[in-house]
Amino acid sequence: MRLNSLGSLYYFTKVTLQKRRLTDHLHLAICASLEREFIKDVYELPRGHFKSTICSEALPVWWSLPFASAEEDAFTKLGYSDKYIQYMKKVHSPQYRTLLISETITNAATLGKKIRFHFESGPLFRAAFYDILPTSAETWTNYSLCVNRKATGGA
Repeated sequence: MRLNSLGSLYYFTKVTLQKRRLTDHLHLAICASLEREFIKDVYELPRGHFKSTICSEALPVWWSLPFASAEEDAFTKLGYSDKYIQYMKKVHSPQYRTLLISETITNAATLGKKIRFHFESGPLFRAAFYDILPTSAETWTNYSLCVNRKATGGA
């Protein structure tokens, strides 16, 4: 599950974060378009199409997933190219900082609360990514979330 989550934002969102209402015919393409280093896109869909779920809840967490030597070794053994592994190192790191902006502080805190849920109560996420779960040393509120960076060699 860990390797599949690292390799696919769609898998990570649908399976690991248990967002089961995502569909292959719409959300797979959206997630695939976000799996790159630089994003300058606008997604305009009606309410209820899981834009915030993917872009403001799952994607920042997906970026923060660790891709360390164990993951590199596993992907190499599976036959992935050096170029793909370098890409994975660029898009995944607990060292990244992501700013989520919303129209009101209440809406921003709601996004933070949704992200917190996965770290605090999401059984599959917690099992697969136990090494970045925050400890008492990290800031952990609805307004500021900091994953455990020490587990992956960060300061």
